Amino acid sequence: MSIKADIKCNQCDFVMVLKIGQGSEPNQPHIFDCPDCDLPITIAVKKNPSKFDFVECVENCSFPQQHELKNPMESGRHILCLHSSFAYTKEMYHSPLGAVLTTTMGGQRLYKFVQKRWPSVFQKDPFGGIKMIDTAHLFDVPNCELIWKNIIKPYNIWVKNNQPTEKLESLKQKYIKEREKYVPRVNVSNHNELYHDFFSSMFYPLFNEYYVIINNAILEAKNKNIDNFKSFIEFYRAERWENSQEQFVQNTSNYFSLVTEFAQMRVYARTSDSDVGTLIVGSKNFDQTKQFYGNIYEHIADECIFLVGIFNLINGRNFDQLASCNLNKFINDFNKEKRISCVSQHQEFKEILSEMNGTLRNGSHHASIRRVEEILFYRPGGTGAESEVPYSQYLYLSNRLMILATVLFCLEHKWLSRSL
Repeated sequence: MSIKADIKCNQCDFVMVLKIGQGSEPNQPHIFDCPDCDLPITIAVKKNPSKFDFVECVENCSFPQQHELKNPMESGRHILCLHSSFAYTKEMYHSPLGAVLTTTMGGQRLYKFVQKRWPSVFQKDPFGGIKMIDTAHLFDVPNCELIWKNIIKPYNIWVKNNQPTEKLESLKQKYIKEREKYVPRVNVSNHNELYHDFFSSMFYPLFNEYYVIINNAILEAKNKNIDNFKSFIEFYRAERWENSQEQFVQNTSNYFSLVTEFAQMRVYARTSDSDVGTLIVGSKNFDQTKQFYGNIYEHIADECIFLVGIFNLINGRNFDQLASCNLNKFINDFNKEKRISCVSQHQEFKEILSEMNGTLRNGSHHASIRRVEEILFYRPGGTGAESEVPYSQYLYLSNRLMILATVLFCLEHKWLSRSL
């Protein structure tokens, strides 16, 4: 659940006690500021199935001598709480019991979502004897970075390149074997089900909520005019899909390379617990995450071409005809914010696009954004009035857009990779 490590800053010799709540990834890096000199320190929690997990000093830190150690049960700035799956309240961040209590409360929070997703597990164990670690594994996807890198990403490339069925089957079986270590069943028979199983497991329940909203809109568009719908699918498949997939793979690979950083806010994003502005994330690898929001925003703004086609069909128009212009103008003349504003005229699309913040995108995408402790300061385009957002909120919003991107990826595969 949690481990303790005594660490000394190599620059100023300040000794601190780390209380670390553990996530499910085998390598969990944490980057944080020294409480005394503010220089960044990097450590990593290494999970070892056959032995005890351990902490590795990575950058600007070392293990102190016995006589330098501080009281691990005395509150103060020498106590720092880290976690790969949860954030801390201000009171818990420097508390000797912060990691234990936050992990316990977080596990209790997950319980109702796991119970709803895997009711059979609880039917077999009606007295609630399921362990907290089991709850975490049922809610999350252990080894998700390796699954993406070694299974999902190459599988997607092989499908696109029409590789033999045997090769695809080998990766599918590899995925099933890995997931069956942690969940009661894995129902995967084709690439659409593989993608859906992986991303819904990563991002349930929000993934499922978005998926139903957009899929219902697609079905409504299809039922309005099947011939026009087929024309839209043929257009998007020929003109847009390849670029869409390339953007998605690039952004998703970036996400998984920093998965434990984003995971600090993933639970809150998945469960739509938006009251995160006062929470403190232990790891602050901002140099690596600062452009992510802008990049994923750009990708979803391009995906609005798919959504606007659906929107046009629902409103009884040809897929390439908006109320005041054609699709060609929408693609070539509308900037990203105008595309989002246009698609948001559909009430349900408005809801799922409500966290597309153009000002934050400009600051992130153009790297005109900086961190001071827990707060990010940014200027749109590098020149506008300065705004601010807590880093916890930034990670929350980044996760929300990542989830939306995975839903669109899965639905495009569902509708574009088959005959209608």
